Amino acid sequence: MKVSDLIKNLEQIFGGTQQAWWVLENITGKLETEIITNKDLKLTKEQQDKLNLFIEKTKQHFPLQYLLESVPFLDLEILVKPPVLIPRPETEEWVGDLIDSLKRYKKTDFKILDLCSGSGCIALSLAKNFPNSSVVGVDISQDCINLATQNKIKNNISNVEFIFSDLYKNLKQDFKFDLIVANPPYISEEDFKTLQPEVKNWEDKRALVANNNGLEIIEK
Repeated sequence: MKVSDLIKNLEQIFGGTQQAWWVLENITGKLETEIITNKDLKLTKEQQDKLNLFIEKTKQHFPLQYLLESVPFLDLEILVKPPVLIPRPETEEWVGDLIDSLKRYKKTDFKILDLCSGSGCIALSLAKNFPNSSVVGVDISQDCINLATQNKIKNNISNVEFIFSDLYKNLKQDFKFDLIVANPPYISEEDFKTLQPEVKNWEDKRALVANNNGLEIIEK
């Protein structure tokens, strides 16, 4: 099959051109630039079986990112798996803006606290861009702490530590920092009911929903 025709088919199934290329790269083990050098592409039986599994899971509203097992985030590759929250493009954008803002300062050895760290994508991005800084990420989910630690190892970043904690609870009393970043739960119980099944059925509700109309964690 022509690569262009296959991509068009995958766009319809997975919801966009970027998603189609992610899938094709994943099942072939090749980068987009390698694939497009050949006008035609013949999938092996193993690759076709994997693609069929992806299609079937997608029909069941299983998030594509969980199938791919990782997502790009700025210049990192972030591992993702249920039920840890999948990093969003909006988060990637504001972290990029934050990095650009911090680079205007002469200071490079920031002490940064990342609350509700999840997969660790925010803490790790800051740690990589400011290698002289010290970054601590905390989360109330042990699944998140485990996955964030895996992402630390995968991306070979040493100046970050992940701690199981309900916000500040398990931090030392004399802990000081220059900057707090956070992507906390902010969705109300009512709004949660309206979310897409890919989100509502698979991602950790605790990472999405907060009491007091979504403001509880923000106020804390």
